[in-house]
Amino acid sequence: MRSEEVLEFLSEVRDPEIPSVDIVGLGIVRAVVFEGDAVVVHITPTYSACPALLQIESQIKEVLSQRGFVHVK
Repeated sequence: MRSEEVLEFLSEVRDPEIPSVDIVGLGIVRAVVFEGDAVVVHITPTYSACPALLQIESQIKEVLSQRGFVHVK
């Protein structure tokens, strides 16, 4: 699996506050790296007090677990 493929999966995650935009297109996803059997998704909220950050993290884990990733950070 390549980082580009994971980014494609993550483009299904919509910003909870702007549902017409996905988190990849919005620039929230900064990087995808693999550490052993885990996929690590580096995200930066659009602003530091973003109330939707936990929801976005949850959606990332859900989308990737549906694709067979067991360990998502």
